[in-house]
Amino acid sequence: MKLSALCQRQCKDTAKFRFFSNSEHKNIKKSTKVTCWKCQKCIVLNPSHTYSRRYFCPCERRIILPYTKHTNYFEIYDSLPTFKIDVSKLKSTYLKLQYQFHPDRFSTSSQREQDMAAEHSAVVSTSYKTISNTYSRALYLLLLEGIDLEKTGNTSEIAPEFLMEMFETNEQLEDGLNDRDLIELKLKTHKQISKCYSDLIPAFCNRNFAKAKSIVAQLQYYRNILNKIGDILDANTNL
Repeated sequence: MKLSALCQRQCKDTAKFRFFSNSEHKNIKKSTKVTCWKCQKCIVLNPSHTYSRRYFCPCERRIILPYTKHTNYFEIYDSLPTFKIDVSKLKSTYLKLQYQFHPDRFSTSSQREQDMAAEHSAVVSTSYKTISNTYSRALYLLLLEGIDLEKTGNTSEIAPEFLMEMFETNEQLEDGLNDRDLIELKLKTHKQISKCYSDLIPAFCNRNFAKAKSIVAQLQYYRNILNKIGDILDANTNL
């Protein structure tokens, strides 16, 4: 899974976001002042507020406010940037936000409000897809630290022994394996991927981004192996 273009742009617009404790995080977050385009009131977008509260004018008409590009995806879900997350809580918040910003709720509103609702809805959807998926969440956390594996490549981050193992595995796939061996290799690769995800938790928690980068680079190889196995099994089924 590659990070979307919107996700890439959002990371560029976001100042380099380091991993802090809860107390440190509260201290570095700053409020932003905007003027409501409808009632002309000065609105303080307080990061301590929920995402939906920050982007609706508190006046009686509940006018929607434009999206501000400095918000990172974790802030949308009122979370610190972390690898280990509560997926059920994330989904619950996502469904609430999708309801609040769904374009259908603004079908009778002005074109301006419809456009803003559509932008919020797109950001909410993209952010959820990014951080709900374990692999793309790891890529995104690295991207927030200025590490873009999709652009810089990954071979320099991996031990030669691992690269040789991947080379030999690819050779086995090219030479041809029976379905039983393919399934065994698939199960083995799934276990290796699970171990990588387990190892990423302390790596991100300890802010060891070099280690996290190396693990994610290995994940890219394992995922590629799984895709090849899947393609071969599908082809064998259609014979």
